[in-house]
Amino acid sequence: MSAASWFGGGRGGHALRLLAAWLALILLLTLLPDPGPAREINLSPLLSVRRLILASHNSGVLGRAARVWIYNIAGNLLLFLPVGLLSFVSLRGLRVGRSAAAAGAALFSLALSLAIELYHFSIPQRTADIDDVIFNLLGAAGGVALALWRDVSPSPSGPTGPARRGPG
Repeated sequence: MSAASWFGGGRGGHALRLLAAWLALILLLTLLPDPGPAREINLSPLLSVRRLILASHNSGVLGRAARVWIYNIAGNLLLFLPVGLLSFVSLRGLRVGRSAAAAGAALFSLALSLAIELYHFSIPQRTADIDDVIFNLLGAAGGVALALWRDVSPSPSGPTGPARRGPG
């Protein structure tokens, strides 16, 4: 995919606008109070995975509790996949190198996820969970990996290939 199609001629453009829209959706989904259970704080890494395994083992099938945890884990992975992809592509559009763009996308995703969880810690209708941070970061890493695999980002040295000549 060419730089012009993602960046509208060079800077930020489409990828940055898509990232801003996706961030607005994330904030809408994560910052509104949850009508569910009262506040819970989990600082034990991968506790949600252990709960999922225990719930499915105890019921013999994927019961309601297990489905809720699968939804939670998959939701966190899928919610941050576009953050990793679009922040990586946006940084590459600013002519940042591949390694620096990958690191920048990961740091941005980590900071966003930590900010959301710290906010959840401060309000009684949300759950602050370290597992959310872990799975958000894994989702963002998947987005960066997808961007690297598909090479949807422009080269920092500009487009390659034969130079176009004007008429005459």
